[in-house]
Amino acid sequence: GPVSIIGATTKSIAFSKPGEQLLNFELRCDAAHSGQAKVKIRATGGGQQATETININVRNPLPDIITSESIVLDSEQRHRFDLSPQSTAELTIATMPAIDFSGAFTFVANYAHYCTEQLSARAMYLLYARKFLDSDEAALAERALPALLKAIASRQLASGGFVYWPGNDSAHEWATSMAGEVMTEARHQGFTVANQSIDRWKAYQNSAARSYRHTTAEAADIVQAYRLYTLALAGEEPIAAMNKLRESKCISEQALLRLAAAYALIGRSDVANRLIDKAASTPAIDGSYATFWSPLRDKAMALESYQLVGNKSRAFALAKEVASQFSATNCSTQEVAFVSAAMSRMSYVIDKSTSEVAISDDSGERSVISNLRGVKSLSLDTAHKYVEVINIGNEELYTALMTRRTPSADEQIMPEANGVEIAVRYTDIEGRTINIESINQGDEFLAHIDVRKLSNSSESLALCYAVASGWEIWNERLVGGANNLGTTYTDIRDERISWYFSLGANESRCFTVRFRAAYAGTFILPPTVCEDMYNTACRATTSNSKTIVK
Repeated sequence: GPVSIIGATTKSIAFSKPGEQLLNFELRCDAAHSGQAKVKIRATGGGQQATETININVRNPLPDIITSESIVLDSEQRHRFDLSPQSTAELTIATMPAIDFSGAFTFVANYAHYCTEQLSARAMYLLYARKFLDSDEAALAERALPALLKAIASRQLASGGFVYWPGNDSAHEWATSMAGEVMTEARHQGFTVANQSIDRWKAYQNSAARSYRHTTAEAADIVQAYRLYTLALAGEEPIAAMNKLRESKCISEQALLRLAAAYALIGRSDVANRLIDKAASTPAIDGSYATFWSPLRDKAMALESYQLVGNKSRAFALAKEVASQFSATNCSTQEVAFVSAAMSRMSYVIDKSTSEVAISDDSGERSVISNLRGVKSLSLDTAHKYVEVINIGNEELYTALMTRRTPSADEQIMPEANGVEIAVRYTDIEGRTINIESINQGDEFLAHIDVRKLSNSSESLALCYAVASGWEIWNERLVGGANNLGTTYTDIRDERISWYFSLGANESRCFTVRFRAAYAGTFILPPTVCEDMYNTACRATTSNSKTIVK
């Protein structure tokens, strides 16, 4: 496996009487590869022999480095994508406006947060995008979806609504609608979804739709429109609530577009088209945290509406805009979910024309793909220096290259601070500053993470402290202590602790966690990350370092 023994592989020990003694063997983990190592131990003495095999999971604490490059090729146009032998590469070629589906798959697979919105967004992406993925990624998506559906179902309240975090006692309206869309689409695609879960969700949504009181404050009209859309998607026809919203005096552009999609789903294309026309002269409202808003997310939702009412010209023009603005390396979960849903529908409304593309590399080999339609993903051999794509058809081609590289575990990560700042300091239990570059086995100490918001308030900050492998988190909740009260949610795992909270402009906050230096050795201390989960421009990281436990 990905470990090697440093020094002697055999040691002797003498006993003068029955008892226990400790021997240490030093292991070195591979800096580039992860996996499971098998360590075999054999002890002999007094004519007896004992053996044991220990499995050790070896994991690189640094995230994969992803790059994504997208190019639109006109007829007879060509583009050369550079390759690196240290990376894997996936090429996407499409006859329709398309995103980097492989890059988005990597984003979803590596995403570190687990609220119900984020679980649902993962599931939406995998459900809507898996037909565009290569065979390996599509198989991974199919295996991941049942577990995601089970996790989402565990967040459902007796009322039928879904909470945002485990332990919350009230439903989150937007997350509830997303969870319902996931269950409906998953069942449509043949996955098992409990009838009771869907029936309770429908009852909750219908009740919430009937009790809605119209306002555009906190994007309530958009929340209602999406609620009605998901009910229509699930085969319900909440006509009274839909008509009530349609006749409201003040309603936003986004709500009109989503309501148009709901009418289209129940077969009322006449009403849907009138709402589309009305939306064109209606102002949009500013974004709201209630819907985890972003401009690109709203464009993707509008694109779905144009597709459902059959407005191909508007849909195609907006699809090109959405595809050009989406970045698999810089997106939110809302964007990846709703953009993939829109792109999935786009594949049904585009013309059935085909195209032709030639692909060559530095070896001189050339292959031609004829009758290309929709989206095709190809895994590339990165032993080559480049791959060149040539559009030899008559229509535009949309191409994207995603590369993924696993950094060496000791590769230096540079700190950054955009919109928020973080600083980490360490003290002993009495509050005296210590240097964690070298600490004694068994020592207990504190990490203090200071967070300061530089501008604008944020309701969705996530602070993730990844733990060095030789340390253990002292879980205050298990020993009766208070742990950083005031957070929306705290997620404590063996390898990291994450806090979720809000912070006003220019406000600061300190988070404290207690550790014990449990295991001797030299360990990587990964970067600490603070980010706004729905604003990719707000993010800060520390650099990585090493710590020695003696």
